[in-house]
Amino acid sequence: MTPGSHGSTFGGNPLAVAAANAVLDVMFKARPFFEHAQRMSLLLKQKLASVIDRHGDVVCEVRGEGLLIGVKAVVPSADLVNAPA
Repeated sequence: MTPGSHGSTFGGNPLAVAAANAVLDVMFKARPFFEHAQRMSLLLKQKLASVIDRHGDVVCEVRGEGLLIGVKAVVPSADLVNAPA
């Protein structure tokens, strides 16, 4: 490798590509990785649904797919951030 040949604007550099390949190796090595993610997603959505049942005046909807999940607030989000714990 020579100086300047290790990357480009639209291409991955060798370190980033090696890291991505290592992550994919772990993800595809054992099927339980994806099954576990699906179970955790379902569990999280169920728990959030129970929060909505108890606090429907604050939060009203769970959105998302897999573990990329969001909660729609009824009140302004700043009120949630600044609320005492």
